[in-house]
Amino acid sequence: MAGNLNNTVALCEVKTLHKSDETVAESKEDGVHNIENSLSIGFLNKLNNTIEKAKQPIKSYQNERYNGLNGLLAIAYIIPCFDEGDSEFNTLYYAPIEKYLGSRAISEVEIVFHIEKSIFGGEITMLNATVINEN
Repeated sequence: MAGNLNNTVALCEVKTLHKSDETVAESKEDGVHNIENSLSIGFLNKLNNTIEKAKQPIKSYQNERYNGLNGLLAIAYIIPCFDEGDSEFNTLYYAPIEKYLGSRAISEVEIVFHIEKSIFGGEITMLNATVINEN
């Protein structure tokens, strides 16, 4: 997606972090399911891969359309869908995501998280990413 923001060309790639295959399979089974109150390294690796995948079409579009000019605003807009669905733990997941992002030198894109409204409440803020909280 491309647009103009305050006289700056903005390129945005939207990515959804989907539930794991394991959770999808579990949800089809009857019975009690475990809910984790922490994120796995697998999820954080999936986040990193998602950010890298978001960069690819932005770079391609930037080189094709704008001859690779610097000064463009590149945004990776991420919608996380945690395995637990709407859980009281969801707000706790952003601290390890924040720490993970802070430990990596992520360049070339601004990270934006879209946080869906939860029945458990809690507004999320981050230093290493922009957060849009649904009202």
